[in-house]
Amino acid sequence: MIIQKIGKMAHKLQFRDHVKIHHVFHVSQLKKHIGSKSIPSPNLPMVTSDRTIKTGPPLVLQVRQVPRNNLPVCS
Repeated sequence: MIIQKIGKMAHKLQFRDHVKIHHVFHVSQLKKHIGSKSIPSPNLPMVTSDRTIKTGPPLVLQVRQVPRNNLPVCS
């Protein structure tokens, strides 16, 4: 829920107390709520200790290599 407009391009959002994410967002990062059937995502993005959003996968589980021209190539 938006609790405060900050300037022309940012909004302060209200989160639950346990959420460790910065609460001010640029308008380009927000989506308009449309109708009563909108379901929010139950999973928030993973964040680092300095509260920035992790953008990469948490762990690579498997790597597969196939031979091309007698050299191994990841696929």
